[in-house]
Amino acid sequence: MNKKPIVFISSTYYDLIDVRAELRQYLEERGFLVKCSDDFDSDFHVKTQVDSIESCLQNVEQSDVVICIIDRRYGPCLGDQFDNLSATHCEIKHARKINKSRTESNKIKLLFFIRKRTEEEYGQLKRKNSRYKPLYIEQGKYRDGVTKEEQIVSFIREIKDLRNAKAKKHSNWTDTFESSVKLKPLVYRRLLDLFPQNNVVLAMSPERFLHVDCGVKSQGNDCFTVSWWSTTMAVNVACGLRIDDKDSERLRQNTISKESPISNTYQCSQLLGKKYNAIWCEYSNTFGDRYRIEHELKMSSPFSDSSGRPANGKGTRSAKSIAERVFVLDH
Repeated sequence: MNKKPIVFISSTYYDLIDVRAELRQYLEERGFLVKCSDDFDSDFHVKTQVDSIESCLQNVEQSDVVICIIDRRYGPCLGDQFDNLSATHCEIKHARKINKSRTESNKIKLLFFIRKRTEEEYGQLKRKNSRYKPLYIEQGKYRDGVTKEEQIVSFIREIKDLRNAKAKKHSNWTDTFESSVKLKPLVYRRLLDLFPQNNVVLAMSPERFLHVDCGVKSQGNDCFTVSWWSTTMAVNVACGLRIDDKDSERLRQNTISKESPISNTYQCSQLLGKKYNAIWCEYSNTFGDRYRIEHELKMSSPFSDSSGRPANGKGTRSAKSIAERVFVLDH
């Protein structure tokens, strides 16, 4: 049984409460286990014998990937025990520290997503232009006199530092987002880069998999008709022949159902002398999963024996399906 990837969402809380909730729901619907420290209905495990920060760090250790979302706030500094860093900053440093002692396959993957407005103001602030005042990034000072904008600039610079990334062998890649609407599919895309098998597992789950049925009927005159239909509507449908290693005879239809199949007629002579003949159909379900079904074909001879007499009285060939194969395609 395939293990669901565990995702830890690391970010400030008050300014991103809705984004965190939406992202958690979006990813869980797509087959991931999600840890959110502020949502105890998530996969986050509370350690009653340690403080809240240590509990977060232990959940980071149990995760396959940490998603770091940076918006306008750096977050409260946690004091000397945690080097006066924010909780989010601590979580990222801890993941990288843990990775030093792990094999490549067991390392915690880190993905960084920065709000576009924050990214733009970071570009100005990192130049240390004292005359520039950010309009979006939170301003103010901590007790030690360090400004809030200085802390967030330092954090982003640390993430983006190419020289440091090469030396310590970790990624400095970041993505920008404008809204939660655009963030959710972007995060999912990056997760599928890391866990491509998760797309297949999810698409083939009983609650999502959509099977398209096929009928092959001889029409005489060396012709046969192929029909595809489904009990639940399939969308963006294409079908045709596969002769040896090439698709041909492509036919398209927006939707199919039991009442509205897609059909096409083919000549048996097209398939003679070929190593592999099949009919195929590509389609999507309402979740956006895309599938391909192939039926390998076997041609029947019009002659029953060496006497040369027609097997069916008409001397026509026919085709029948002998094997079905199902594939999950990339989105």
